[in-house]
Amino acid sequence: MNEDQNLHGPLYGLSHPGPSSEGCIPYTDPAEPAMQLCTFQPTAAACRAPWNACQTISKLPAETLIEIFLYLGKPSSQLEGVEAIVSCNGAEWFRMMLVCRRWRAVVKSNPCFWRNIVINDCIDWWHLAIARSGTATLRLSFESERSPPEPFIHEILACRSRIEHSDVSGSLPDSQWILPLVEGSLPSLTSFDWNVFVHPEEPYVLTPENYPKLTRLRLADTCLPWTVSFLSRLRSLQLHYCTLEPATISLKDFLEALRSATQLEELELSDFMSGVCSYDSLQSTPASADPIRFPLLQDLHIQDTTPWLRAFLAHVELPTRGCIAVTAIVTVEEVEDQLDLGAYASIFPRDLDRTPFFRTATSARLLAEEHGPLCWVIYCEAPGPLQFTFDFGSRLAEHNEQQYWWNPEVQGLSYFTRLLREAPLTKLELAIRLHYIESPVLRTLVETFPGIQELRIGQKEEHPKMSFPGDIFEAFSGRSYPRADDSEEYRHGLSWPNLKTIHVDGIHWKDGSFVPSMFQCLFERAKRGAPRLEVFSLTVFRTPHEDWTAADTLIETTVARFADTYTLSVRPLTLPSLS
Repeated sequence: MNEDQNLHGPLYGLSHPGPSSEGCIPYTDPAEPAMQLCTFQPTAAACRAPWNACQTISKLPAETLIEIFLYLGKPSSQLEGVEAIVSCNGAEWFRMMLVCRRWRAVVKSNPCFWRNIVINDCIDWWHLAIARSGTATLRLSFESERSPPEPFIHEILACRSRIEHSDVSGSLPDSQWILPLVEGSLPSLTSFDWNVFVHPEEPYVLTPENYPKLTRLRLADTCLPWTVSFLSRLRSLQLHYCTLEPATISLKDFLEALRSATQLEELELSDFMSGVCSYDSLQSTPASADPIRFPLLQDLHIQDTTPWLRAFLAHVELPTRGCIAVTAIVTVEEVEDQLDLGAYASIFPRDLDRTPFFRTATSARLLAEEHGPLCWVIYCEAPGPLQFTFDFGSRLAEHNEQQYWWNPEVQGLSYFTRLLREAPLTKLELAIRLHYIESPVLRTLVETFPGIQELRIGQKEEHPKMSFPGDIFEAFSGRSYPRADDSEEYRHGLSWPNLKTIHVDGIHWKDGSFVPSMFQCLFERAKRGAPRLEVFSLTVFRTPHEDWTAADTLIETTVARFADTYTLSVRPLTLPSLS
């Protein structure tokens, strides 16, 4: 087939249109030109696809090369369907232009390679990109640390009707020169990212009327309207520390406007509701029998204090696919009132039908993070297209005296156990310092999730933060011990009978005194009929200046009796020993 045939679109790799119900290519009526056209194109594409597949890349049609180049030049996030602007002016395309004259001609002549422009101090690049982009819409990223020359600003303003995406970051007054552009009409703008630090008393005010085609919006430190006409056309909305005009509205009005955003595919609200809704309306707005639904929503990220999270989750139906991330901010007063964090379960609706992932999750991870005071994060995975993350942060940094009695590991694991108590977990990861947690809490964990098959303990850090978690090994060893409810009964039998894999990451070796308790756990499980483990891996920090050959040989020989595969990873200890 000749390459100069006028076939539309990229034809590389397209599948055969498929036979009809009779098993052959559909018949086309010669008397129906429209029918011939619509059938000829996919049929021709099906013939062209294997032809292209057999060609070397240098002989592929130009339209196919363009598709390949665009794919190779996309940022990794864009490969998953997320719109992203090229971070560097033409870097990917320049490398492709150096391959051969044909590739250079393809890249140079096609406007799609020149419409992503980073606005900085290089005026010559702007002139080159504008000349080669033709009449294509533009995706601009403003990164200049100082105001560009006046003629350059006028050239940018002259192209305002072509701007499809605008990404502005920096601080005022450094970005003051950009205001005439974003405050005016941008008729082609579909995506707007504004992350400019301004004085809190004089925030930038968004005017949606200037952007009639806007569907994706990401704002920080910005004032915006909260209206039905504005929200109803958005597909993506991300707000970080933003305010409203007027300053505050009632929770009812907030939710009614949000109900109109039925086109949303992505919603992210960070410290937003608590800043724009009047606190008095929090108690006077009962949960609605008709929750707000977003039929297209796939990514939901919300961060706020617990009262406002509770209100949001009481009125909004969570998506059933994609990703959900909920970040609860704990205040000192809340921790003082509820030391065991038990009441925080009410953040989520009592009706588990609205939060099914809490009883369908098969994999869960509890992670302790240090950003000032410790906070903890829960990750859940269940069969199906939904991933859930619950981040329980804290704002106790300003009250250092409160941190000494607040044990985030104990509180986090207790809440984790209560929250997922109905979930059929088979994979459990505890990336926390378990040596701070008392045995009864760990025994409750073991009893709550009897179906665990894979256990991972510890964190892969550069430095050791954990001693060997002997108590949890004792908890699932099968040894007899008092029940978690402190009754006089004793629990007997094998815990976690389906356990196949154990990973222990990043523990402090010290003098190796933990080895006997690890052996005892394995012996006890074997004595009670536990099957052999498939994998047992151990990662330790220890000093490289001593000879540990005898200890390593003993561990390997002993563990081999209970596990098919044993792996020991040693990392050098460069910090002082843990106390």
